Amino acid sequence: MTNQLRNQNYTVDQVRAALSQFSDHCAQRPDQNHLGLLAQMHSCCEILQAPPDDVAEPEARAALARLARAVGTFVEKVILDEAADIATGLALFPSALAAFGAILDQNQTTAADELEPKFRRCAGLDSAAPRKIAPAAPGMAPPPVAKPAPVAAQPKAEDDAYVSEPLILDMDEREHLTGFVDEAREHMDAIEAALLDVERDPTDLSKINELFRPIHTIKGIAGFLNLRDINRTAHEVETILDLARRAELNITPTTVDLFFAACDALKQQIASIAGYLGTPDGKPVPQPEITGLIGRLRLAAAGQLVESDGRQSAKGAASSDEPAAAPATPGAAPHPESAAQSESAKQSADASLRIDTAKLDQLIDWVGELVIAQTMVNLNQVVRTDEGLTRNVTHVAKIVREIQECAMSMRMVPIGPTFQKMKRLVRDVGRKAGKDVELRIDGEETELDKTVIQQISDPLVHMVRNSVDHGIEPPEDRRKVGKSEQGTVALDAYHQGDSIVIEIRDDGRGLNRAKLLAKGIERGLVSANDQLTDQQVYSLIMEAGFSTAEKITDISGRGVGMDVVRRNVEQLRGKIEIQSEEGKGTTFLIRLPLTLAIIDGMLVRVGSERLIIPTIMIERSLRPTPDQIHLVQRHGEMLMVRGELYPIVGLGPLFGYTDHVNPCESLVVICQCEGQKMGLVVDELIGQQQVVIKTLGERFKQIRGVSGAAILGDGRVGLILEPTGLLRLHNSHQAGAAKGGARSGGNDGVRLISSLAANEEQLSTVG
Repeated sequence: MTNQLRNQNYTVDQVRAALSQFSDHCAQRPDQNHLGLLAQMHSCCEILQAPPDDVAEPEARAALARLARAVGTFVEKVILDEAADIATGLALFPSALAAFGAILDQNQTTAADELEPKFRRCAGLDSAAPRKIAPAAPGMAPPPVAKPAPVAAQPKAEDDAYVSEPLILDMDEREHLTGFVDEAREHMDAIEAALLDVERDPTDLSKINELFRPIHTIKGIAGFLNLRDINRTAHEVETILDLARRAELNITPTTVDLFFAACDALKQQIASIAGYLGTPDGKPVPQPEITGLIGRLRLAAAGQLVESDGRQSAKGAASSDEPAAAPATPGAAPHPESAAQSESAKQSADASLRIDTAKLDQLIDWVGELVIAQTMVNLNQVVRTDEGLTRNVTHVAKIVREIQECAMSMRMVPIGPTFQKMKRLVRDVGRKAGKDVELRIDGEETELDKTVIQQISDPLVHMVRNSVDHGIEPPEDRRKVGKSEQGTVALDAYHQGDSIVIEIRDDGRGLNRAKLLAKGIERGLVSANDQLTDQQVYSLIMEAGFSTAEKITDISGRGVGMDVVRRNVEQLRGKIEIQSEEGKGTTFLIRLPLTLAIIDGMLVRVGSERLIIPTIMIERSLRPTPDQIHLVQRHGEMLMVRGELYPIVGLGPLFGYTDHVNPCESLVVICQCEGQKMGLVVDELIGQQQVVIKTLGERFKQIRGVSGAAILGDGRVGLILEPTGLLRLHNSHQAGAAKGGARSGGNDGVRLISSLAANEEQLSTVG
């Protein structure tokens, strides 16, 4: 809660309101255990430190700012349990209130001048007499005045080790705690990104300041909510950063590692609080042990931390070559760049509003229902026969579309923060594997549905980790083939048609086709006689338990993960493509829909039923000729297109809608799934349209080949097909037929869904 320089003063009304609040807080006679109340008093003091020009005479304004600063510093020290004389300082609060009033009402500064040194002594600061500052010109901050150099706070002795206390949350503050968890998680992302920047250039003061700000914010809010361990961890990190900002301490690689350890501890603490808020039981919240961490942070602040090379860091080493930067004088004018950043941040905060996602999901649900209702109105025969009504309905339809697009955009968030998290991952995995790896990021501004980003985070972590551990070669191997010792992993995101493409590229060794194929044959995934494309061979790495790693490490190598990656991507109605060139690198392309609530689909007719095929899966459609149809043992009918054979899946017999249909008398839609293609036989292509997705509920959750449903304009239910499940269902039926079993008798679950028709109560909207 260090005082922040402000780019503009508060208004008279704000100052008066702050004084009134301070008076109310004083009336409650706070003690050192009332941390929330003390934090509010500190906020009042921050406002009183920046009075406007018309609140009092210049000298009185300066006295007001000095006293408010002294009181605020004392309050901060009380919260941190660092004040020298808490009882005396608390007893001076009524006198401070009277002194504030005397300044604002009568321009009287005598009491303020007497109280300032007292509060400073109670806070444990120097006991210098109050500084007399010349009146400042209107709108200008008072000029700095020479005074004894402040004594840097020394870390506590080792025999005064920090002792954690059980964390008991006040559930009356649940709303504030929930807000803290959400905000702290965002700050932790910013902290890790800033820490990586500081690691690259520890002398860049602007980078240190960027790291300092979110740490300071977390510390302040944690103090307000009495989250003692979080407050103390952040405070110790902030102390080191403050010393570095004043050029009194060098930030070394060991210090950065210590900061990362502190970040991990903070994330564990925040996660524990979040878990408790979900299921409160009245017991203490589990917290990680931080006593050792606090001790190492204090040693670092004292310049006594032993570096990895055996050297001891020296406090003040930064000032050996050049004079240390003078500490900021309270009341000094802010730097123009800092002022601009502060103003920008304030405007950004004023322009945003935190909304419960449940409310946003409910809005999306109702917008979806509005779209369905609008479609039904459009299809009404009365509308088509009345020109005026048609014109009005068309206008309403336009408004509905704009509302729909606006509502969907509310769920869209940039993928940048997710990409930024990978920087820490690449750093840690690279160091553990003994590799020098650079992460390059593009397309951070690309937006996806919030749910998509949440669910794609874990697959991205695994794929990036694999790229570093398996893809990038060790430095000595890279030198032998003429590559730079530093490997590169690149993340990129961009729009392509109606989908988002995420690329993970590396310039490593690439995939060895022969090795993958041999491993696949060994495990019985493919046979030696199969004619597989490169894409099909590369897709073998997505099989459960498949791994070509020569040794198992604590990073990867057990063949666990890539099958989960594929499953997670397919649950998002996406797909993965793999491109690789041996010796040059590998590229993974993840194609995802923009949102999970609405889908672009091709509406097709099979018998009397209507089905929806996601357009992201469709490659082309055609009416085959007899010479393109081949019967292959154990695979049934296959379609030959441009030299490649695709399995033909008759949707009618598979779902029990119709008997076997001759593909040459129908249409075949070629879809992609699991690195291969298949042809879906349909009777008619009705057209492409956007539909609102409905889940099938628990009753139909296990039905293969169907991912959801949509209410069509005529009120009927149209099933949304899932090509991967369709192919597996088709293969299982073919295997049963090859063994002499009965061929497909239809998918009873699908027929049951279809029989529900317009019974919308069986479906639920996807948020």
